[in-house]
Amino acid sequence: MKQYLIPLLTALASVASAQSQLLTTNWAGGFVNGGVVPDHDLSGLTITEMLTGLSGAVSEVSVTLNLTGGWNGDIYAYLYHDGVMSVLLNRVGTPANDGLGYGDSGFNVTLSDSAAFSIHNYQADTPTITGGGVQGTWQPDGAGLNQLNGLDASGAWSLYLVDESAGGVMTLNSWGLAIQAVPEPSTLALAAMGGLGMLWHFRRRKKFAAVFRPLAVSRRPSRRVDI
Repeated sequence: MKQYLIPLLTALASVASAQSQLLTTNWAGGFVNGGVVPDHDLSGLTITEMLTGLSGAVSEVSVTLNLTGGWNGDIYAYLYHDGVMSVLLNRVGTPANDGLGYGDSGFNVTLSDSAAFSIHNYQADTPTITGGGVQGTWQPDGAGLNQLNGLDASGAWSLYLVDESAGGVMTLNSWGLAIQAVPEPSTLALAAMGGLGMLWHFRRRKKFAAVFRPLAVSRRPSRRVDI
């Protein structure tokens, strides 16, 4: 029986210790329209990238954005994947500055649900401004990237950017994703679990048979009595 039990337990242990997959991407250059976000044009700029080779469901995602120029308070952005939209930027700083939002010119940021502060009011949280653009790691300006959790990690991922007010032009230099994906159970794991089930059933039948085994009747030889 050990010859079956050991391989099955080894297979299950390897699956139990399996780590989730982390994919980090960064796309720079080659964007439609040179990466320029059309000024005061709701058609905006949409960049779509295909991800392959990831198996399993999204458990965590963060986004990096590098944009220069323009007026930060003009920009609306969201990430779209598998039918779900997650807002990244929503005219940061509005309704401050007479409804125009923050006048900094660019973003070099990571947007993550685990960050301490929302990017919407970043000027209130002692931000680092370099070359006119805000830096650092911030919470997205929406309901959270966890809206994408549970979706298939592979497939098309789209970034949408729109400049909602006239004046100033912003350019996308690069963007990227860090996706943590939980792998699906492998065929080997399922087979191993099935094998253990069969082993348990076999052991149960054997125990049952041992309990109900008929007792042997001892027969003592008869004694001969001579008269």
